[in-house]
Amino acid sequence: MLPINLPETEFEPWLDEYMKTLEYRMRHSFPDKDLAIQQMQEGYDGRYLKFEKNGKIVGVALLNIDHTWSNDNRAYIRHISVKEREDFNPVLFLTIDYVWNKMLADNLRVDLYHVKEPAAKNSGESGDEFEDNRSIGSTFSVQTDGEIKTALCMNKTGFRWKMLINDPATGMRYQIMQMNKPLMLEVDKESVLKARRMKLN
Repeated sequence: MLPINLPETEFEPWLDEYMKTLEYRMRHSFPDKDLAIQQMQEGYDGRYLKFEKNGKIVGVALLNIDHTWSNDNRAYIRHISVKEREDFNPVLFLTIDYVWNKMLADNLRVDLYHVKEPAAKNSGESGDEFEDNRSIGSTFSVQTDGEIKTALCMNKTGFRWKMLINDPATGMRYQIMQMNKPLMLEVDKESVLKARRMKLN
């Protein structure tokens, strides 16, 4: 795990190029580039992190403290993603461990977006093709990514569903997930150690 040390003028195009390498459902399960950058700029104590394996970037996490909440310190994962599915759990565990040990936070939230995709996956239309052709009236389904939601939920890391948001301005739907800081910082240490053994830096 390493900080992304780029000037603001270079970070946005860098993030844009990175997101182009993500598969459709991974890219659309969390806020897009523009919204993530806006949320990072509005919040406090921003942390821009990248994860590497064998010298190559495998994932990114953008974290800060929620500026809209004053009752306690609420950390927020504004964006988290990986290029390969097998790296999601290790990156998620390391990110959570980082928040509890490096940030002043009482709880942690993440917004999990419902992904639009063709209802009939055997139609031959890929996610990216669907994204480009939404205007022609393709039949689609809207749901969360099952693998990502499982990784976030109680039996994996401790996130619980808080509320469902339907944004009338964008037409997007997302679930706000939250976990509270463990009393004794009992994050799943076995999973964190396993992630570290994968040599994710």
